[in-house]
Amino acid sequence: MIYNHYISSLKCEAGWWHHGYAAQIRLRLPGSPQLSRWLGQCIQNLNQDGVAQEVLAGVNSLTFTFLPQSKIQPIMEMMNQLPVPAESTVSVYTLPVMYRPNDADTAVVCAKLGIDFETLVDLHSNCEYYVACIGFMPGFIYLGGGQQRLQLPRKHTPASRVAPGSVAIADAYTGLYSVESPGGWHIIGTSQCRGYDSLSQSFLPWKVGDKIFIKAITP
Repeated sequence: MIYNHYISSLKCEAGWWHHGYAAQIRLRLPGSPQLSRWLGQCIQNLNQDGVAQEVLAGVNSLTFTFLPQSKIQPIMEMMNQLPVPAESTVSVYTLPVMYRPNDADTAVVCAKLGIDFETLVDLHSNCEYYVACIGFMPGFIYLGGGQQRLQLPRKHTPASRVAPGSVAIADAYTGLYSVESPGGWHIIGTSQCRGYDSLSQSFLPWKVGDKIFIKAITP
């Protein structure tokens, strides 16, 4: 499957860089494991070829920074020829998550969804996820593929401080907070895994499109 004919817009705007452009390619497709695998493969090919200095994948987009305008057409041509990688090519990881019934937003989430704590843990940990994108801060992981029954909109009032390692849900995604920050997602667990280690300045080896299984840890 080739995605070029789904591309709805290519925006190239002069940024504050003197010799480059910011560009975004967005596709008229909903997020899916297949699309994330394809976007992840696009990034890998672009990095290997040295075509772009920095490429960030969204749920259905690629954003480029420091990109000379002359490279836009070669990138489009590469993307047009790249098929969706086979599912067997993705890496599989386990994310251990500690759940406690009275921690953070767990009780509120259970009340809003009309379920008990055991059901929340069972629904959240017993399904397959995929890395939909990595953003809005260093190492923040968006996991798609969760149970529809657990979907909640973001909080009306974000928390002023969310601890690193917090595992949260919002809309159709589970998020892993990598560093301390404000946040509007519903915190339902914690993990020793971090998307980003500020001391070593290293990231988890996960890439867009990889499979993730959540392993429940209860006290």
